[in-house]
Amino acid sequence: RGKIHFQLSALRLEYKVGGLSRTEPSTFFEVSRQTQTAIGNKWVIVFRSNRVKESLKPTWDKAEVDLETFCNGDLDRPILVSVYIFKKKGSHNLLGSIETTAKLLVD
Repeated sequence: RGKIHFQLSALRLEYKVGGLSRTEPSTFFEVSRQTQTAIGNKWVIVFRSNRVKESLKPTWDKAEVDLETFCNGDLDRPILVSVYIFKKKGSHNLLGSIETTAKLLVD
């Protein structure tokens, strides 16, 4: 039924440990769509970006995702974009997130 194409970047990400800046971290983002369940709404990850190494101003690769997967074909369905610091051991640190819609993301 269609695909959504997008590319995200970030400016001035802040990452400090103990008040001191460290080497710039590698970052990635995830997009989750809101899904209704019997016990309430939950976020389901529908896309994970590539990792951008050592940059606090990352531009991630262009993405293409099927609209059904991305937002169930509903451009007004809430989606959550979350940016993480990549950790080799898998316990990635959340830098921040924003709730939006597919319609706002591509406008």
